[in-house]
Amino acid sequence: MIRIRTLDMLTNEEKKLFWNKLEYLLSFINEQYIINNPNITSENKTFLLYLINKDENTIITTSSNDAVIKIKDYEIDRLTNNKIIIDIAEIKDDVLDIEGCYSSSFNNQRIDVNLIVNTKSDSHEYNPEYITYDSPERSNIQHISITWKYIKNFVFKIPLEKNVNATYTLEIVLKHKGERIVYKPLISFGGSASISMSTPYHVRDDKILSFKDNRLQVEKYSFHKMIKYEAKSLMKILHKKKQGYMHALKLHLLYLILYPYMNNRKIWLFMDRSDSADDNAKYLFEYCNSREDNISKYFVISNEYRDYAKLNDKYDNIIGFQSLKHELLYLFAEKNISSYVNDFHTNPFYDKNNQLYRGIARPDKIFLQHGVTKDNISEYTNKYKKNVSLLTTVSTLEHDAFLRENYNYDEHVVQVLGFPRYDSLTSQPEKIVLFAPTWRNNINSAEKFINSGYYEMIQEVLSNKQLEKLIKENGYRFVFKAHPLLEEYVDLLNIPDYIIISRNESYQELFRKSSLLITDYSSVFFDFAYLKKPVIYYHPINDYHYRAGYYNYDTMGFGEVCVTENKLISIIEKYLSNDCIMEDEYKSRADTFFKYHDSSNCMRVYKWLLKH
Repeated sequence: MIRIRTLDMLTNEEKKLFWNKLEYLLSFINEQYIINNPNITSENKTFLLYLINKDENTIITTSSNDAVIKIKDYEIDRLTNNKIIIDIAEIKDDVLDIEGCYSSSFNNQRIDVNLIVNTKSDSHEYNPEYITYDSPERSNIQHISITWKYIKNFVFKIPLEKNVNATYTLEIVLKHKGERIVYKPLISFGGSASISMSTPYHVRDDKILSFKDNRLQVEKYSFHKMIKYEAKSLMKILHKKKQGYMHALKLHLLYLILYPYMNNRKIWLFMDRSDSADDNAKYLFEYCNSREDNISKYFVISNEYRDYAKLNDKYDNIIGFQSLKHELLYLFAEKNISSYVNDFHTNPFYDKNNQLYRGIARPDKIFLQHGVTKDNISEYTNKYKKNVSLLTTVSTLEHDAFLRENYNYDEHVVQVLGFPRYDSLTSQPEKIVLFAPTWRNNINSAEKFINSGYYEMIQEVLSNKQLEKLIKENGYRFVFKAHPLLEEYVDLLNIPDYIIISRNESYQELFRKSSLLITDYSSVFFDFAYLKKPVIYYHPINDYHYRAGYYNYDTMGFGEVCVTENKLISIIEKYLSNDCIMEDEYKSRADTFFKYHDSSNCMRVYKWLLKH
């Protein structure tokens, strides 16, 4: 029950009934049973005790450097029990960026986070900007509409021209009845911070950012200082013996040996998925690889897959994903440029206890995207989780949504530059109808797939006899392109013999040859519309996993939205009878949506990367 965040789905009468029933049930529960039950988490224990005694006054008792929330004799929370998580700690453009969160049961209106900067000559106190995230881990925790934990997300941006050779200490300030209680919380680091407890230093430009004695420090770089910090990291890794520590020791030692030779090299790594190369990074790599700019460029893909052999026959700078060469180049790379943003596609250390390498890995994350973002994915692709240095978009509408919907990226990070792969999009249509549905994130087994509305939707299309008749009578071919995550379940579908299952053709090739696209919510429709080819959306059920964003299918879509099977067949018939010509209304929408309609997308991205 207490896992339910909100009661907003209930009417006022239903809420009143709910609370009456709950209070009645709680009256039979012995408090000692809750306290002594090892199967109830400490957070849930305090919440249940609060519910039982919520008619009692909640009190806050204070001392010089601590405060406690109590109800009767039960301690709900203590100020000093909570720590700060630093999500981002990095130096860029001579600015120290510190971002993180503080969580407690003290109301956020009572809590402030301050940063104390101490130099040899003086001391300054900085106040943060407070921001909001949509991710559950960075939002207030609610149980049945009661806010139980408050999250304070903060951002400090400190110019370093006067603050080098300084220490940076975070403080929590509680304001209560005229008192001001200050304490210095313990600190831990999130996955996007440039340092970790295992490698608590990072070199950037001519500065070293480090962490010691529960505070950050910035000082001017010297090779001698770097060696000292790295020696301490090695000793810490050896002493703690965390999972993967032997491999980490080898990489750290190789890093030290190679540092004098590699430190000043400009290295760019490019990759799409670890198992394929047919997306924005591949096309940008091919463009950049032809430029003379004294930058060493490499494309990364697992050598187990077909695309590795194809690229390796053409270029001499293709490296295997997670190979030793990839790991070493990643440590020294200036930029890691990818169509994907998840570590398992882009980071060679994602499954090797990444914190053991974080301090010495230096690349900026460049996110080219693998599809136009139309939904609100701020829960997954926000700054504190991904911290990209560039996020490319194709539309002003898309750009503005990234800056509006709690992603919390700085404005200069999100750029309308176009997709590099669009430079190579061509249209030589054949009589092909392409069916390319996207995936559903809630499916993780064959059983769930077969019993889902998603399965039913796909099977409806594939098994439709009217569709088969239309395709055959009009001399078309029907091609089914499964999403990469759907491929392992394709054999569970009943697919008629006339349907061609595309397994090895690239999306670019399919877009080039196809005359009509049927999809549900897949962003592949943007590529198709960019070519001014007709699109049909099939939405018999509203089961997509992402929250709706700025994109409205009815008013902005590049084709008809069908919610019934009969309408879908009718619209397909209409297009097949007029040679699959996109209607003027949808051509106009495509013209309005895309900022650029040229072949200069690679050039724009390349120039931005050179400049930054």
